[in-house]
Amino acid sequence: MREHYEQYNHLDLRVGDAPGVIIPMIRDVPPQILKRRPSPAKWSAYEHACHLATSDALFRERLDLILST
Repeated sequence: MREHYEQYNHLDLRVGDAPGVIIPMIRDVPPQILKRRPSPAKWSAYEHACHLATSDALFRERLDLILST
């Protein structure tokens, strides 16, 4: 099964690179824009970032488990 993990090893690199891609894109965006919801039922960019920061460790742990079996 290890060969399956190697097949998807690039996913780990992409997840790990995400902060380096996203942070420069939003660095100069005013906070009031980042926190503005596009509609009442949709999350703001800020809410998405908080969610990703909270769930990232759990996601990576689950991804490692899935790819190792």
